[in-house]
Amino acid sequence: MSKHKHHGKHEKIEEKPKSNARFIIILVIIFICFYIYSYWAQFSPLFAILLKKIEYLISLNAFTFTLYSHFKYHVIQSTFLGIFYINLFLGLFFIPGPSEIVFIGYLLKNVSPMLLVAMTVLGMFVSQLFNYLFGYLFGKSLAKKLFKDNFTKYSEWINKYGTFFLIIMLIFPFLPSQPASVLYGSLKYSFKKFFIINLIVLLIKFTALAFLFFYANSYVTSFFKF
Repeated sequence: MSKHKHHGKHEKIEEKPKSNARFIIILVIIFICFYIYSYWAQFSPLFAILLKKIEYLISLNAFTFTLYSHFKYHVIQSTFLGIFYINLFLGLFFIPGPSEIVFIGYLLKNVSPMLLVAMTVLGMFVSQLFNYLFGYLFGKSLAKKLFKDNFTKYSEWINKYGTFFLIIMLIFPFLPSQPASVLYGSLKYSFKKFFIINLIVLLIKFTALAFLFFYANSYVTSFFKF
């Protein structure tokens, strides 16, 4: 009897990681689905079909479907919370995307530039911190395996010269700043530097992009008046 009870307890303990893993997988599916919806569903019939299939899977769980519906509503309505969400997801290392294109798209919709800059920077900034902390907490062992005896040397190098490369990757579109943030975290790049550089560069970048957009728009408008 005692052996049977012990065996039953053991089975219950094993069930928890499975349910947790299943929940995490569902959340990842939501992120992927959200990413597809934001970019490609409106342009490609194939992605629209894929979106419907994933939405069906999400609808099987009430909580995840409610969560997804919340995200979807705010993105469609172009609310500031929606702007924050889409930049948050696009800044994650496993689903990176060109936030600059989204930013210009919102400017074309006549969204308030100041609030747009604020929500874009906040979303990107939070995701970059997540990427760094993910690398810091989980990437160190992988980095040590990759670099072996040179781990300390590379860690010192990135703290010495990494600032320049981080600024370049944040400024120019389509450079892998999101995956690089994981590497910076795994190599123990200064968190204080990472925090300050991301905040300042992202703020300057999107403010300048907004000014350039309105300058170009006013120039083109005045040109065609003649």
